[in-house]
Amino acid sequence: MTTTKVYIVYYSLHGHVETMAREVQRGANAVQGVEAKLWQVPETLSNTILQKMNALPKSNEVAVIKPEQLLEADGFLFGFPSRFGVMAAQCKAFFDSTHELWASQALAGKPAGIFWSTGFHGGGQELTALTAVTQLAHHGMLYVPLGYTFGSGMLEMNEVKGGSPYGSGTYASDGSRQPTELELQQAFYQELTHFDRAKMENLWRAATGQDPSPEDYTGVEFWSNPERAGWLTKQGDYIKTWRRRWFVLKQGKLLWFKDSHVTRSSAPRGVVPVGTCLTVKGAEDVLHKPCAFELSSNQDTMYFIADSEKEKEEWINSIGRSIVQHSRSVTDSEIVDYIEESTDMDSNHMFRDAFRSGNELRTQMALPPSIKVIGRASFTVGLVVAWSQDSHHEVLSSTLSNWHPANLMGPRIPGVVGWA
Repeated sequence: MTTTKVYIVYYSLHGHVETMAREVQRGANAVQGVEAKLWQVPETLSNTILQKMNALPKSNEVAVIKPEQLLEADGFLFGFPSRFGVMAAQCKAFFDSTHELWASQALAGKPAGIFWSTGFHGGGQELTALTAVTQLAHHGMLYVPLGYTFGSGMLEMNEVKGGSPYGSGTYASDGSRQPTELELQQAFYQELTHFDRAKMENLWRAATGQDPSPEDYTGVEFWSNPERAGWLTKQGDYIKTWRRRWFVLKQGKLLWFKDSHVTRSSAPRGVVPVGTCLTVKGAEDVLHKPCAFELSSNQDTMYFIADSEKEKEEWINSIGRSIVQHSRSVTDSEIVDYIEESTDMDSNHMFRDAFRSGNELRTQMALPPSIKVIGRASFTVGLVVAWSQDSHHEVLSSTLSNWHPANLMGPRIPGVVGWA
């Protein structure tokens, strides 16, 4: 079973929000398949000021979070005290420090909820939530409110109770009041239902085809001796955000996982049969990002970013080799003869360059007229050609100016595709 990792990120001065946070965690962990972890945001006040404010000591059990650690979670609950109708400055400072995540929209699509503490009835039980939603919206996170799902507990009139349809809450008064049993029940319930809905993201991914069926990789031993494996940053298919994933190339399949610890029981987050792909090539000019490349099929183009230029080229070569090995047979309509300058060549700069180089190759190497260019195999710096002589099929590659036998695949059947 895939674990949904939830981070509960909070700031607490006098312990009220921390008490709520622990109940939030308890409710989250009550959902099967959810793992909830508490985090504190960094403190911005000096110890001298905190002492004058009678602040409680920070919990040594709860670590202070860094912005980049938000990437590890599948969903969030943010908790904070209210200051004049908005979240405390410590939480706002933390959100301000996430500008790099905002720039890449790395948190977009992740579900998030909120809980809070205010002083009195006029302290912002609704306004604090409304002003906090702006932080989630700018990151593209999916705000999940409590609504009125708590039932009669939302309509309680016989006792003072914090919270609203926007999330669970408590009243601190002058600091002496602690969260009541009803407020804690509401916090438990909100997080129980919120994180059950957080798991719906995985269901939504499966419904939209983002999570593969086991049939898509049956027989692929992705956990053992991959042709290539490593970290890449991939753009999402539906929500166009960038997520860092561990990729494995094996037996004609490109699979990706959330972490690098891949075992027989691991479930890939996605899989691409590379034999159905047409091209793999650099994409810096498209994305305006270094070390970017694209993998295209008839239906879609996927974009990736490698950690270095060297790794980008290695991935392009490895995927291209796999396309050569696993591509389906090419039909006559997909084969372009070098001798005949076709419309396809005229419409593709790479084909035109290869056509001229093909004539040079024919002259320099005295190649037979049967040489064929397979248009489905236009990759980074050239084209692959397949030719036959005396029933022996070889693969040649082109760098557009210097042709040479690749000798990468050995004898092949007619209709081979390849890369350069």
